[in-house]
Amino acid sequence: MKSILSGTVLLALLLAGATFAAAAPGSVTPSPAASTPTGPYALYGDTVTGWGLTPTTITSPGPTLVVTTGEQLDLHLYSHDGVTHNWFLDLNTDSVHQSTESISAPFSATTGPIWFNLTVSQGPGTYTYRCSIHPGTMWGELVVLPAPTYTLWGSAGTAHGWGLTAASITQPGPTLNVQQGQTVTIDLFSADGVAHNFYVDFAHTNSTSGNTVSATFNGTHPVRFTFVPSQAGNFTYACGIHGASVMSGTLDVASSAAPAPPSSPPDYTVYAAAIVVIVIVAIVVAVVIRRRPKTPPAQPPVNPPSPPQG
Repeated sequence: MKSILSGTVLLALLLAGATFAAAAPGSVTPSPAASTPTGPYALYGDTVTGWGLTPTTITSPGPTLVVTTGEQLDLHLYSHDGVTHNWFLDLNTDSVHQSTESISAPFSATTGPIWFNLTVSQGPGTYTYRCSIHPGTMWGELVVLPAPTYTLWGSAGTAHGWGLTAASITQPGPTLNVQQGQTVTIDLFSADGVAHNFYVDFAHTNSTSGNTVSATFNGTHPVRFTFVPSQAGNFTYACGIHGASVMSGTLDVASSAAPAPPSSPPDYTVYAAAIVVIVIVAIVVAVVIRRRPKTPPAQPPVNPPSPPQG
């Protein structure tokens, strides 16, 4: 009986532990921000010395190329030594081109490059590029950055302000919705070719004073600006060069505080399980008692006959 009850209790504890383990929430850690993506790239290949962005800067490994996941990588490929080369993304780092790996056409011209474009579908990380003909010396790294939270175009021209595209610039610019405590990544473009920067007025100074400011950007390639909002609320973002009156918008930071869980009726599952266990134990006890053999009643002793009287 004791062993049956102990086994039942142990099974209940194991089931409860498994339930709590399955219900435990996980956590997600934002990826750290990487450097600013650049390109297109002119690459000069050489059998002996490797790859370079110019004919005089060829090294092995070659230069690190940077691109954002989902974007197009543009390469202008030259042969520095007049030997035939190619360029491919060596995803499994085995130095051999596989059918699933993007590869350029062969090229051997020292002037007049071939153009090779590919959309980078790989997730964030570091990958290896090579020449499949000379993989030992002609290789380098491709860094794939995570997609930005937002892409913003700024302009101080006639159509001044900010926009999610170069054609949608308004003043004030679009409201950006983010979460308190989470990493925010913004790629910043200049739509008018003029130098700009970007800051969020967390310090409420109506200026860059007391606030972190992005690097200056003035070309067609973005500056990547990353920050973590530590407080919830509505804040102004702006260009520190041209001022909030010309280029500004609103950053809406939602609170990360978890709402209180709604009240729920008592859970009677545990009580019901306990009642079931008690009933089972009672039934087992009753069965054991009924099957126990009954002891016949004791018979009174029989007195031996008395000897005859002489």
